[in-house]
Amino acid sequence: MLRNVQELKVSVLEKGSLTEILKGMKDVSAEMRPIIRKHVNEARDVLNAAFEEAAQILENRKLQPSC
Repeated sequence: MLRNVQELKVSVLEKGSLTEILKGMKDVSAEMRPIIRKHVNEARDVLNAAFEEAAQILENRKLQPSC
């Protein structure tokens, strides 16, 4: 399961729509670029934290002995 979280993280953060938005920044006006980049980076930070938390929860469950 931990592997699935890591694969999902890569697909969302590195190959997903946030990356596509950043690639399309050349088509955005110069005054809007910093605003959009800020929001994309904030979204990436939130998603990254959520993936890290999910990975940590799964790792903790794996380390706990079964009842």
